[in-house]
Amino acid sequence: MVEDLRRAIEHAQQMPDEAQRQLAEQIEAWLQEREWDRIVESPDGQARLARLVEEGREEIARGDVEEGGFGD
Repeated sequence: MVEDLRRAIEHAQQMPDEAQRQLAEQIEAWLQEREWDRIVESPDGQARLARLVEEGREEIARGDVEEGGFGD
């Protein structure tokens, strides 16, 4: 563990429990986002995204897409 992280953890340990829980949630969310970034940026992830884009274009061309929004 790098020294900067060790100091940050020591500092966090002095925080109230609820603040520690919130910080842990934020760290977990950040780590999950980094994992998604890694997946999406990978060659396999890029290929999958390209396939999804092509499928979407094909659906639009066939008229299989309705206008709307989330929750409509």
